[in-house]
Amino acid sequence: MDQPHKENPSSKGMPSFCVNTKLGAAMIDALGGPQRVNNVLSTLNLPPISHKNLKVMERRAGEMIEGFANLSMDQRCREAFEAEKSNAAEDENGTENMLETNTDSHTDMTDTNTDSHTDMTDTNSNNRNESVPAVNFSGMTVCADHGWQKRGFDSLTGHTFLMSKREYGNKVIKTIVKHRTCGTCKWWKRNRPGRKPRPHRCVWNHRGSARLMESQAGMQAVKELLEQGTPVKTIEGDGDNTLIARLKSELNLTVTKKFDKNHTIKNIVARLYDLQKNNKNLKISSLVIRHLTKSIKYVFAKNQGQPDDMKNNLEALIPHQFGDHSLCQPRFCGYKRKPSVKYLHRSLPYKAPLSDPVLREKLQNLEPTFKRHGLSPGSFTVPYNSKKDHEREKRQKKSKLPEQKLRRLKLKEERITSKGACEATEGASYESEISFSEQAEDIERIPDAIPKPLFTAVSSLDNPTFVIIDLETTDLIRRNIIPHIVQIAAKEHRTQTSFNRYIPPQLPMSNEAEKVTGIVWDGRKLFYKGVELDFVNIKVAISDFFMWLNQFSNAVLVAHNGKNFDFRVLSTAVYNCNMYDNFTQIVMGFIDSLALFRSNFPKIEKYNQPFLAQHFCKEEYNAHNAVDDVNMLDKILIAANVSKELMLKLCYNSNSHLLQENFIKAKAKNLPSFHPLIASGVMKMTTAENIAGSGLNCAHLKLIYTRKGEDGLIDVLMSKNAFGKPRVSNDKKLMCSVVQKMGNMFSEL
Repeated sequence: MDQPHKENPSSKGMPSFCVNTKLGAAMIDALGGPQRVNNVLSTLNLPPISHKNLKVMERRAGEMIEGFANLSMDQRCREAFEAEKSNAAEDENGTENMLETNTDSHTDMTDTNTDSHTDMTDTNSNNRNESVPAVNFSGMTVCADHGWQKRGFDSLTGHTFLMSKREYGNKVIKTIVKHRTCGTCKWWKRNRPGRKPRPHRCVWNHRGSARLMESQAGMQAVKELLEQGTPVKTIEGDGDNTLIARLKSELNLTVTKKFDKNHTIKNIVARLYDLQKNNKNLKISSLVIRHLTKSIKYVFAKNQGQPDDMKNNLEALIPHQFGDHSLCQPRFCGYKRKPSVKYLHRSLPYKAPLSDPVLREKLQNLEPTFKRHGLSPGSFTVPYNSKKDHEREKRQKKSKLPEQKLRRLKLKEERITSKGACEATEGASYESEISFSEQAEDIERIPDAIPKPLFTAVSSLDNPTFVIIDLETTDLIRRNIIPHIVQIAAKEHRTQTSFNRYIPPQLPMSNEAEKVTGIVWDGRKLFYKGVELDFVNIKVAISDFFMWLNQFSNAVLVAHNGKNFDFRVLSTAVYNCNMYDNFTQIVMGFIDSLALFRSNFPKIEKYNQPFLAQHFCKEEYNAHNAVDDVNMLDKILIAANVSKELMLKLCYNSNSHLLQENFIKAKAKNLPSFHPLIASGVMKMTTAENIAGSGLNCAHLKLIYTRKGEDGLIDVLMSKNAFGKPRVSNDKKLMCSVVQKMGNMFSEL
C-alpha cells in the first residue's frame, strides 16, 4: 500500500501519497500534460484524475526535481571550474617545474645512483603535491546554445544551456528558461485591466521578442555564474546572436567568443544551398555541394589548433575545385604531391574540376564565411471518451462562429505587430552569422511604451470604505510642477474617524499659499495663523496615514477636485517616498466629488466647495484648512444624500495618477524634438504629444526607420503597452499617413 509523506514533517495539512508524486514526476519526464495522462488512464480502463489535481502533483514533483537539478549543476560547475583552473596552472608552471626537476636530477647524479633516484622521487613528489595558482586564469570556457519551443521566431518559451568542455566533465552547468507570457497575468490584464493580479506562480520573465531570448538568457547565465564565483572567459557556440556585444555594453564584461565547427559548417552549407536555390542558371548540383561540405569538414578536422594552416587551406579550397593549385600545399593536395600524375577529383561529377567562372566568382564571395497496442473498452474508458468527444464537438462548433474567426484574425494581427515592434526596438539580437560582421552591432534599445493614463473604472468592490481627504500645499500645480504637502487631513465617512498631520515643506511656500492657508514655514518652525504647530517629515506622515488606513477594508479616497489636484500631489509624494506598492494595496480607488456633483446635480450654479456648503448645508466654514475642508465635504455628501452606488460609478484605479505624471514628464522631455515635424506638416500637435508621451523622440523614430523601415514604425506606434492599449493609436489609416510622411522626410536627410 502506498505510504503518505510530507515535504516538511512539521507542516500541517493533508499528506501527499508517494504514487501521486511519482505520477507528477512521470508527467514531467515522459507523459506530458494532464490531458495525456488521462488519455493513458482511460485506455487502461482506470478512472481519470482532475486536471487541477494533476497540475498540483506536477508542480510538487517539479519543485523537487528543479531543486536537485540546480544543486547538481552548481556542483558540476565548480568541479569544471577547478579542473580548468588547475590545468591552466599546470600549463603555466609546467616548463619551470621541468627545468627545476632536471637541474636537481643532474646535481644528485654526481653522488650515487641510489641518492639520485631518491632525490628525483622526492622532487617529483613535491612538484605534484604543490598547488601553484594560475596567474593568467580569469575564467572558464563553456559551450552554449539556445533553443526555442517552435520555429519562426515567434515562440513563447526558450531555453539556454551552458555546458563544460569535454575534458572538464562535459556536463550541463547552467540552465536558463525564458517565458514571454503568463496565463494568469494575461487573464487579469484582459478581464481586470489596471488591477494587480492575484499572487500566483508567475513564469513571465521575458518582455522582448523571441529573437532577443538567446542574448538575454546568455547574459543572465553568465551573470549568475559570475556571482557564484565561477566566471566565464570564453563561450563556444554559434555566431547568430549579439551576446558578446551585450555583455560588454550592459555588464561591462569582456568575454571571448569561439565558433564551434558544427555551427560554422552548417552556416556555410546553408549558404551553398541558398546559392543553388536563388541562381537557377548556376551549375551547382547537390553532388557538388556535398563534395564542398566534405572538403570543408576535412579542412576543419585536420587543422585543429593550427590557425595559420587552416587559413591557408581555406584560401586554396575554392581554386582547388576549379583545377587551380597555385595556393595548395602538398600536405592536402594530391596534385602537389604527384604533379606528373593526372589528378582526379573523385567526388565531383565526371571526376573533373569545375569550370563555370560565374560559379567560381559566387563561391569566392563565400570565402569570408569560411574564416501501437489497444485494450478493450471498459467502464471508465467509454464515459471518458464520450466526454472528450462531446468537448471536441463543442470546440469545433464554436471555432466556426464568425466572432471566433474574427478573434483569431485579430490575435494573429496583434502577434505580428508585437513581433515587429519588439524587433524594431531591440536592434540586432539574433541573425545568422551576425557575429562574423566587422561592423559594430546595433544593440541600442528603444524605451518601452509609457502607458497613457486611462482612469479606468474599478469594476467591482465589496464593502468599500469611503475616506474623505484634503491637502494643503506650498502652491498650485503650475507648468506641471507638483507642489509639496504641508498638511494632510482625512475622515472616514461612516465611523467619522479622523486623521491630521502637518509637514515641513522642502520647497518654499508661495505668498498666495501662505495667505490662503494661513500656514507659514520659517525654515525651522511651522505656524498656523501665528500658532506654532507640531510636525513630522513627509515619510513619517505618509507612513502614519497608511497605518491609519489599514484599519479600513477596501479604502477609497474622496476629494473635491482631487482628480486635478489632491490625488496628483498625493500620488507623487508617495512615489517619491518609495511607498507606492503599499499605497496601491491599501487604496483601492479614487473618487472626485467635483465630478460626482456635476454629473448628479447638473442645475447647480457653481460647484466649488464653499458654494456647495451654502447650497446643501446652509453653512459657511473656514475653507483652505484641510481639517475643516474634510469635515464640510463629509456634511455635504450626507446632506446631498449621495448613495454608495452613485459614488462607486465614478471610482477609478489608484495607479492612474502615477501613470499620468510619467506620461506628462516624458511628453515634456521628448516633445521639442518633434517641432520640425509639426512645422513641416508631417504630424499634428496631438499626434506628436501622444508619441512623445509614450517615451519616443525623433531620434528614436529615425533609428526604427533605419532598422525596419516604414513597417517597423507602424508596428511600434500601434503596438500594445503594458495595459493592452495601443502605444500611440490603433487607427491604421492615420498611422500609415503619418509614417509615410516621416519616411519621406527621413530618406531625404
